[in-house]
Amino acid sequence: MDAEQATEKFREDSFVHVLIGDVIRSSDILSKEDSDYQRRLTVRAIFAAIEGLFTVAKSGMTSLPLNPAEASVLKEESYEVGERGNIRIRTKYIPLERNLKAIVRIVRRVRPAYELDFNHPGWSSLVRALEVRHRLMHPKRLEDLSVSDSEMVDAQRGFNWFLAFTIEVMEETNSTLQEIYSKVLPRPRKKANGEDVT
Repeated sequence: MDAEQATEKFREDSFVHVLIGDVIRSSDILSKEDSDYQRRLTVRAIFAAIEGLFTVAKSGMTSLPLNPAEASVLKEESYEVGERGNIRIRTKYIPLERNLKAIVRIVRRVRPAYELDFNHPGWSSLVRALEVRHRLMHPKRLEDLSVSDSEMVDAQRGFNWFLAFTIEVMEETNSTLQEIYSKVLPRPRKKANGEDVT
């Protein structure tokens, strides 16, 4: 296997590629074979992708200059002191809506010009789709397993909005890190012909 084939194989097997690929395949099947079963699978694939993409975006942010509270939010951790004074790390579940708003606040702190419109229809679709996801994952009755046409549209629109949001957060993170490192790292020296000295 040459380098090009290895790179392509990596792309095919990468975490993000698999998550988004599941959404695409599930949506494609749904467009040909619409059923409650396929709708449930598609909503589940969408929210698995959202959770995974969010994890990727947050892990990239851990290199930013963060205060301890922000670092804890990104890691979804809290701390507790036991009776003997032992400090323990606890996993802290943060609901997606709050988690996302916290991430926006962190990005705004390091990139004050960054704006996110929580009045955007895609955000509203995501919030409504999240309720559908919860209903499907914790059903109490038969009706909880159905996904209406409008709920399916919300799930797909919410995913598209979230995908754009994730890309924005990654771009803002990268821009911030480039600014920080450009102040710290020496600039490459140039030869007389303009090439970088390595």
